[in-house]
Amino acid sequence: YHNCINGCFTCFHTRFCSCPIYIFNFLKMKPINSIISNSILSIISIYIPLVSYCGFRHITTSHERQVIEDTRFIPENQNNIVNAINEGLIPMVAPSHSKIYALKSNIYPIGQYPYKNYIYCDEGYGLIRFKSDRFGLRNPDSNWNNTIKKDNIKVIGDSFAHGACVKDNFSIPRAIENSTKINTLNLAAGGNGPYEYMALLKTIVEPLNKKSDMNNWVILIFYDNDNIEPNRKAEKLLKRAKPIISLDPDGSVFPTDDYKSKITNILKVNFPSTKESILKAIKEKEIVKTSKLSDNSIYQIMTLFRLRRRIQNAWRSLFPSISERSIEMLSKVCNKDCTPIVSYIPNSSFWYPNEKSWIYKNEIKSSAFKYGVRFVDGEEVIDSDERKDYAPNGGHLSTSGYKKYSNLLSKEINETKKKAY
Repeated sequence: YHNCINGCFTCFHTRFCSCPIYIFNFLKMKPINSIISNSILSIISIYIPLVSYCGFRHITTSHERQVIEDTRFIPENQNNIVNAINEGLIPMVAPSHSKIYALKSNIYPIGQYPYKNYIYCDEGYGLIRFKSDRFGLRNPDSNWNNTIKKDNIKVIGDSFAHGACVKDNFSIPRAIENSTKINTLNLAAGGNGPYEYMALLKTIVEPLNKKSDMNNWVILIFYDNDNIEPNRKAEKLLKRAKPIISLDPDGSVFPTDDYKSKITNILKVNFPSTKESILKAIKEKEIVKTSKLSDNSIYQIMTLFRLRRRIQNAWRSLFPSISERSIEMLSKVCNKDCTPIVSYIPNSSFWYPNEKSWIYKNEIKSSAFKYGVRFVDGEEVIDSDERKDYAPNGGHLSTSGYKKYSNLLSKEINETKKKAY
């Protein structure tokens, strides 16, 4: 500490920090302006190195990520997207984005517009297109017919489970269906996370299982970016969420009229829906407006965002994570009504490097064991360091990677099927 009165430095006893008496005596001896000056110097001397650290981490991480994104850029994509929109297709809006506007509606979005033609993504296999089903999900619509009267596999997850950037026959749900010959429902969507997983369990899976006397399996697939922080708005939405299914006499499943009208209104009011507005949004890169102050680089550096996140993660580790809660809910929802399976897909060390991803995988694995749920480790067939397991121009799985992973899950289903029959 610097004494501004006589210019000398004041040295403290080595145990100063552990003894309040020293602090009291020091404050009693020093004039108030000296105390303020010393306090300011102390704060600055601590804050500047922390800001420098956060700035360095932010710049180096952002640079690495940008280099990766640059290698994925394909100039033709923009023209392909524009051409598809001119043909009448529309871009996807993930439930994780539409839920921002759902609080007043008291629904938890699980899909998009029903019966619409969508453009998805291109990671080396061309621009993927698909038509949504009656729930706004990626299924042959007929899979919802007579659902209650037949065995079913329900797949919950994010873009990987959804079949990101590959044709439908390569997606995990369709590959499992082809292998097991069991009706398989793709309940996944890009951008989904543990809150969406719990919403799907609460609004679709649980009410379906209660109506069915057939054999049912529920596969919950996790990925590295599912390791999220608690979110108050998502908690409110989840608490208010109610079943959104209705049944007709033959056992076919439909979304309730209330859900259909509300999700349609949310999407129409808050996102571009006409050809002209979509093309304008693409030109301005504003299909989904998610920018906020907390996303600003300078804000993150000056507020020590990365350091605070590390501290928060350490604190959060003392309590059940959102991911663990979703696994616990899966266990409770299934109970005797279905066979629950939890799985993990490893991230590419090239496209999305994270040297600590194993920590999250172990959390998922231990949570599954804790609640008596089968765990299928995707690393048995997917190698993080093997480029061929991932798409040519992106971090999702390659067609061969999807095939290997789907076969792994199908093997688990077939083993449990023998016991069920």
